[in-house]
Amino acid sequence: MMNRRRTIVVLSVLAWCTGVAREVSADDIDFNRDVRPILSEFCFACHGPDKQARKGDLRLDTEAGLTRSGILVAGQPAKSKLVQRIQSDDPEQRMPPPEHKKRPNADQRQILAEWVRAGARWERHWAFVTPERPPVPVNAGHAAWARTPIDFFVARGLGHRGLQPNPPARRSTLARRVALHLTGLPPRPGMLAAFLADKRPGAYQRLVDRLLASPAAAEHRTRFWLDAARYGDTHGMHLDNYREIWPYRDWVIRAFAANMPFDRFVIEQIAGDLLPRATLDQRVATGFGRCNVSTAEGGLIPEEMNVRYMVDRVETVSTVFMGLTARCAGCHDHKYDPLKQRDFYRLAAFFNNTTQPPNDGNQKDAPPVAVLPSAEHEAEWMALQGLRRRLLAEKRRRPPAEVREWWKSTDGRSLEVVSSTGQIFSDSLRRPAGSKGGGAAWPEGVRSAQAHPGGDRGVRFGDGAGGLTRPLQGLDTGRAISISFWLRTPEKVVSTTILEHRHTGKDKKTSGWRITSSPRGSLSFELSDARGASVKGLIPGDQALAPAAWQHVCVRYSGGRSNSSISMLVDGQVRRLRNSNEQLIDATGLPDGPLVIGGSLPTGGISDIRVWSRWLSNDEARLLASEFRLRNLAADRPVWDALREDDRDLVADWYGSVADKSQQLVSAALGRTETRRDFIYARSITTLVMQERPDRTPRAWVLERGEYDQRREQVKPGVPEMFPGLEAGVPANRLALARWLVDRRHPLTARVTVNRLWQSVFGVGLVKTTEDFGVMGERPTHRGLLDWLAVEFIESGWDVRHVLKLMVNSAAYRQDSRIPLVKRMADPANRLMSRGPRHRLDAEVLRDQALAVGGLLQRRVGGPGVRPYQPKGVWKDVAFAGSNTREYTADSGAALYRRTLYTFWKRTSPPPAMATFDAPTREQCTVRRERTNTPLQALVLMNDPQYVEAARGLAQQAVRLGGTDTKRARWMFRRALSRRASDADVEQLVAASKVFRGQFNADPKAAEKLLGVGASPKPKDLDAIECASWTMVANLLMNRDDFLNVE
Repeated sequence: MMNRRRTIVVLSVLAWCTGVAREVSADDIDFNRDVRPILSEFCFACHGPDKQARKGDLRLDTEAGLTRSGILVAGQPAKSKLVQRIQSDDPEQRMPPPEHKKRPNADQRQILAEWVRAGARWERHWAFVTPERPPVPVNAGHAAWARTPIDFFVARGLGHRGLQPNPPARRSTLARRVALHLTGLPPRPGMLAAFLADKRPGAYQRLVDRLLASPAAAEHRTRFWLDAARYGDTHGMHLDNYREIWPYRDWVIRAFAANMPFDRFVIEQIAGDLLPRATLDQRVATGFGRCNVSTAEGGLIPEEMNVRYMVDRVETVSTVFMGLTARCAGCHDHKYDPLKQRDFYRLAAFFNNTTQPPNDGNQKDAPPVAVLPSAEHEAEWMALQGLRRRLLAEKRRRPPAEVREWWKSTDGRSLEVVSSTGQIFSDSLRRPAGSKGGGAAWPEGVRSAQAHPGGDRGVRFGDGAGGLTRPLQGLDTGRAISISFWLRTPEKVVSTTILEHRHTGKDKKTSGWRITSSPRGSLSFELSDARGASVKGLIPGDQALAPAAWQHVCVRYSGGRSNSSISMLVDGQVRRLRNSNEQLIDATGLPDGPLVIGGSLPTGGISDIRVWSRWLSNDEARLLASEFRLRNLAADRPVWDALREDDRDLVADWYGSVADKSQQLVSAALGRTETRRDFIYARSITTLVMQERPDRTPRAWVLERGEYDQRREQVKPGVPEMFPGLEAGVPANRLALARWLVDRRHPLTARVTVNRLWQSVFGVGLVKTTEDFGVMGERPTHRGLLDWLAVEFIESGWDVRHVLKLMVNSAAYRQDSRIPLVKRMADPANRLMSRGPRHRLDAEVLRDQALAVGGLLQRRVGGPGVRPYQPKGVWKDVAFAGSNTREYTADSGAALYRRTLYTFWKRTSPPPAMATFDAPTREQCTVRRERTNTPLQALVLMNDPQYVEAARGLAQQAVRLGGTDTKRARWMFRRALSRRASDADVEQLVAASKVFRGQFNADPKAAEKLLGVGASPKPKDLDAIECASWTMVANLLMNRDDFLNVE
């Protein structure tokens, strides 16, 4: 009888799991649950949304396509071509065709036939319909077991399979489980003891409240979010240099710590900068959009990178908030979901209007950025911003009548182009007086320039020319410097020294400045203080000077004593500089000395060198670049009304610089603010943010096959047609998109979010394919529960903690996780929640748990990324020369033991111990990690210095307790696993300690070597043999299955 019952159970389970040999009733068939998955798997690839792949102009993914095509006769499967073709054995008639090598099984064919017989009722895909709160399936038989509404849904599912829930887990096991799920850490000994001693009703709920209110809980939630946001501390491509964006990570921690409503959490990350009177915190939140991989690779195509960044943001937002595989629609209409290619690029248009440059310059602060000054400078920084806004507004004031009168009455031919205030050097390098032709008075190898845009001026250098020298007074690295000159780039592709004013002292330290260029046409300015420390600004190769041509160059240094104090303009246009690392110098007076002109400039030319001990504005740099046009205008003297509009602007700037005293005062004041602004900026934290372009409205182009250079139709921002539209009457920008995502009518955001929360505590989502809620995603195991939670989430005010409490307070969550045989067969993956959750811990939790039980964990919250132990050479093996993340140097002291959340994340080489345990690279968003089981994982746990050191820490605590081996073993077991050890556990640990003690007594050097692993100091007051023996015992304990899993 028992064997017969077991056989029935097994056959029933196999039928449910595989769909084989199952009785099918028309009354039981649900279109979304039973029919759509069959059509999706076997039909939609050729008869779905993608019109380019569609065969026979037949659609089976829409009600109209299916019911009006003539292939389906409701109520009559025998007359329906859909059923006939799928059931046919004739190779010419069968669908899918034999060459597709897949066919619906007998059950699936029967389901389709019964569905047609029942009337072929069509339903929209469940996930694309706004969720409505279903009634809780209250059952008197479940009331005694249930603790939250969740349990009634779970109990109904178990009842349908003839299963009963497991008994509750032991209190100690439950405490460890909920602590790991809510905080990513085991419970602290004091907290655990207090909970176990608390016999009052509600003790567990109070434990949950304490855990959720802890900083550790906010850090743990952030850890999940950083995968979704594809957060990294490097740019991700080419040199993969450091980027400063960790303040965004800390913003996420603060948001979870404050239990920020999730709708606000979404809005501020997608469009915080567009909120009215956006705060600094709201701008920092938009770092979500700047976590994308970027590059500064030479030869990059700007539009290709712009498209890549835009597509990444669409993919991220679609996956994280909507659970859609939208990227599939980047090349063609989605093959399975009703998402058109045009829909994809309408979404893309929201993100195609930012000021982020396609080239990140390998800079830590690739613009746009938000500045977070230190407390010392915060007040001054805010005052500077206000002052600069006022000054810039004043500078834009141009009194047209006064300018017109000045132009009419002034002979500008003899005027300077810009104010000479602060000018300490000027030389046009005209042919010396009395010389003729090529200028015999020039030194050998130097001749007068030909075809100069300003006529008779400037020099050209031959191959062997040694350059010219002129006396120049010393400048000050603590004050502004501006250098202007015309440069004729060499015909030869060589490195050059254009201008140099440097001095080497008796201490062999070189101070001063020089301007050089590379064979690729990049331009560099370097300024050194008396210590020899330097700051440098570089125009990169992708913005190189034009070859063999005259161009105007203006180099400016604000006096802020940093790389970011340097800027350059070419032909009056600001060029983006590459400053991969921020360097600082001292304020130093530089000595007088010779200015070397063209010291190494073969076949190049130069003219009109000017040096100021002040900051030149952009307008003044533009005037200098337009000097010869202004001279021609001044010579011709056309009447004002005859001037072109751009010439009037030039004349107005000219008037402001040389004749308008109030504008000169404004320019001087702006120059002083530049000095202080750059000084503070260089000593502040920056973080990458989003910023909208003010000069155009968002738009994008549908791209043929997704190719950046194959533009078709231009589209405006919009949302997929299958969903409710944007709010009427508001600008179609990122803010509108963000608000649309959290609109009550949106069918996906709430569902997708509660599903991920469920995944974080139960190990797998109600929809297993967390990243895909579309037609090809797995259907939910408990559709009603998912919708109930989604609506509850919204109506709670998008309260994340509320939803987590519902989950972990449920009886379903509190079950024992052990697996009886019948459940091993009937619910092998625990999708029905017939037992408590049990799964391997993620990489971060494994390491943090080891540090915690080893007494090493440092609980400081926030701050820059840290660098714990890592194998040598891992970064170097993947890095280019010149990368500032090429060499890995581990931190020291407390930084070694911070939570893994703060580990520095190099995208091209993620932390290897974490990658071993399935952590993603974060080159793209990840909302569901794989869980693998490999031998390499065991090797990491047994041999990685961090785990060995943690085991040593646990052992030292045990040895310091004193007492017998049994006492040590019991204490160590409880500390590691948060529960009492059985006698058998203790016996095994004691026996192991004796074996190791014998080995180390025979080889004391091995004990010393083991205790030397890690940077924490060896305990001089403890016996080395004992510490080493119990370190090995701790290592064994920390490799147990119940230590590596939550159960």
